[in-house]
Amino acid sequence: RLLAAGTSVTGVIDARQELHTADNYISTIGLPETASLCLEPIAALDSPPGGVAFCETILELNCHPQKLGINFCIDFHCNDREFHFLPSDNLSAYLLCAPGNYTNCHDAEDANILKMTCMVNPHDWLTKGEDDYAAAKLTLTQRHIAYLDTKYPGLKSAVIASDIYTPRTFQRFTRRLNGAIYGTPDRISRHHLEGNLHFAGTDTGLLGITGAMVSGTLIANELLV
Repeated sequence: RLLAAGTSVTGVIDARQELHTADNYISTIGLPETASLCLEPIAALDSPPGGVAFCETILELNCHPQKLGINFCIDFHCNDREFHFLPSDNLSAYLLCAPGNYTNCHDAEDANILKMTCMVNPHDWLTKGEDDYAAAKLTLTQRHIAYLDTKYPGLKSAVIASDIYTPRTFQRFTRRLNGAIYGTPDRISRHHLEGNLHFAGTDTGLLGITGAMVSGTLIANELLV
């Protein structure tokens, strides 16, 4: 938990109930997630959780993806004239990744893996009961496989194993509210608010894995160099 006074953090209480203090504090878990840890509210952290999340189907094939005509490493596909960063139920936009197509990865252990990612509404997944949740995962996996089989004939029969992660998976392992890994829609344009609380991650406006890494470098340089 975070102890706060006004706009500044005065200490952190860990899981063993031990108090730690410092001149500056860095949070990488997101604005609303940080707010949820504050024993006293910090007004500047009043941001809604993200409303866009992802499902990713992971397929293990009995052959290299190239044998099915998948020769790219990453392919972003949009079936509409314009792309909108919004959840969709019709697979209008998705990302397909074939890690085995990267340079020197043709013989890698996971070279036969194929990943399909699409945007979804997190609330549809977080509110399901266990039986409905399991059924929804199976249904979406089958939809993804059937769709890809129309584009790459023979893919369905080549699948030997599958897995899928959902917004519930993200929320469980990352604690991002709504499982929204790209964070709140209320971005901050700098890495700190008033006081001594600093941020790194996608809530600072730098998107994706690279953006999160760059934001960490920026705040480290600002505080440590």
